[in-house]
Amino acid sequence: MTGTRRSRSKSYPRQSFAEERRVSTAMFKAQLSDGEQIRCADYEMEEVGVRLFDEDGDLLAFVPFTHLLWVGRVDDAGRTLW
Repeated sequence: MTGTRRSRSKSYPRQSFAEERRVSTAMFKAQLSDGEQIRCADYEMEEVGVRLFDEDGDLLAFVPFTHLLWVGRVDDAGRTLW
């Protein structure tokens, strides 16, 4: 589901996942410990880190938890939505 954390133990059909992604325009941002920020369309929590995905479902980056400060939803201007 777009906008929620996905776990590796659950199986999501890629086609329906992509359809949901087109409906939602939510964006997320990961803040890394070195100050870098990575915008993504979706993310997936794993045991040791987070996978960040673009709008097409392609992997942008894997960020280990040791280098991740937070990941959360942002608006079009890049402001964090709490």
